[in-house]
Amino acid sequence: DAPPPAPTLAEGAAAWLGATATKESPRRKRRKAYEGLQEFLGGDTLPLRLTDVQARDYVNSLKKSKLAPNTVRDKLSALGGLWAYMAERLIIPRGTNPWKGFTIQGGSTEACRAFTHTEIITLLKAKYPQPWHKDVFICLLLTGARPQELCSLTHADVDLSEKRISISSSKTSAGIRQLPVEHPVLLSVLGKYTREVA
Repeated sequence: DAPPPAPTLAEGAAAWLGATATKESPRRKRRKAYEGLQEFLGGDTLPLRLTDVQARDYVNSLKKSKLAPNTVRDKLSALGGLWAYMAERLIIPRGTNPWKGFTIQGGSTEACRAFTHTEIITLLKAKYPQPWHKDVFICLLLTGARPQELCSLTHADVDLSEKRISISSSKTSAGIRQLPVEHPVLLSVLGKYTREVA
């Protein structure tokens, strides 16, 4: 009996996505990381056929793209997870991971600063494609919430009578918190999008 054929990269990625990502957001990010590599390679291949030179060239293409440094790091981390998954299942030799050792400059390691008063005024006066875009900026500015936290809010998370927002979905457990809603502009903006929850 001949051994079963080695799984392709697409088959390994499908098994990895099904076994590791329990929430839709991480699953989508991991799928996009794999799909980007597959597009770069021009289609499916066997994992062992990926050379260190191809990996380096792919990383260089990501660095030259318009992607944020943190996004590039996330993609490489996801691909490293895929390779670790395949090594655990002996699809590839243990210790084979072409996605380790790359340095991506920029992103969260760079110093950040608060908006200046002039920058805030400029952003508030700007024309936005949709009126709610400005409302999102105002909410981010006046709450300090992360964009993903704000976009994850439900009607039940906003209590205008108690003047608070409950952040129930965050990157970290420390991010689960209640935020005061005192500013009249913030109350007005939130009032446009909330309804009473019984």
